[in-house]
Amino acid sequence: MKVVSVINYKGGVGKTTLVSNLAAYAAAQGKRVLMIDLDPQMSLTLSFVTLEVWKDRYAENKTLRNFFNAIKTGMTPPDLSQLVIPISGEPSFDTIKLDLISSHLELIDIDLTLASLITAPMAELLAIKFMQYYNQLRFALARLKDKYDLVMLDCPPNFYAVVKNAITASDYCLVPAKMDYLSSLGVGQLQDNLDKYIQEYLSNLNIYNQNKFAGAPDYQPIATKILGVVPMMVEIQKKQPVAANAVFINQLKDQDNLYIFKWVRNNTTLFGSVPSGGVPVVLSCPKLTSYMTWRTVIKPELEELGQEFLELAEI
Repeated sequence: MKVVSVINYKGGVGKTTLVSNLAAYAAAQGKRVLMIDLDPQMSLTLSFVTLEVWKDRYAENKTLRNFFNAIKTGMTPPDLSQLVIPISGEPSFDTIKLDLISSHLELIDIDLTLASLITAPMAELLAIKFMQYYNQLRFALARLKDKYDLVMLDCPPNFYAVVKNAITASDYCLVPAKMDYLSSLGVGQLQDNLDKYIQEYLSNLNIYNQNKFAGAPDYQPIATKILGVVPMMVEIQKKQPVAANAVFINQLKDQDNLYIFKWVRNNTTLFGSVPSGGVPVVLSCPKLTSYMTWRTVIKPELEELGQEFLELAEI
């Protein structure tokens, strides 16, 4: 099972569009896929479930609030399989394995609470709390390793406790970014903070292991890598990004160890219809007025991106 966090410090860069379409494409290729919405804005959740249905059926007992609330109160969190909610739409999802775990607006408060709990007067005690709290999602996902081939985590635009849980649990980070000045700066900042967090984690792991007592949990090192950057909302002319986008694509290519994926072109009405339609663009069959654009442009490009993603992540 591979775990991939989709993250960028900036909001509005197309994270949910990327997660939903890559997950749906992987499922259509026969992979067993779980999507987890870690963003309190709930965009991924509401792309598949209406707000009314979510409130009536899932808000109380089937969201990540139940998982993280248990952690912050010192209780055993529920098995993630208990939080999976069914998704449906046209065409039917009956023939593919694509599951969803919902976010909750209260994850904002939980994030701040978890961060406040990771304090201690001594390095040895701090290391224990650090490893305990930041490995919660990793341990929970390990129990699902025989159920899924791919888990995609839609992260909020920050680097707080919930995101650190995601990073700890992940094999890779995938970075969607608009091809503009601020987004390109954010990619470098993300790489720096990822490297710093990994070093902090390994340092605390070393202290923990030096002071570990009999029967204490075993924690493993992490080596989460940025799989690549996906240029989002790119304007295309003559089958190539326009100059204003191309300059930032080329700048990212010049950064060491950053792989640049196939771009996702500028949003169209097809992309805009995703949250209300319940079916990712890569699987949907739009109305006749949009069919040619979907069949000849949007669908092939998303499928090419999906295949590139599966190959690079070795899924």
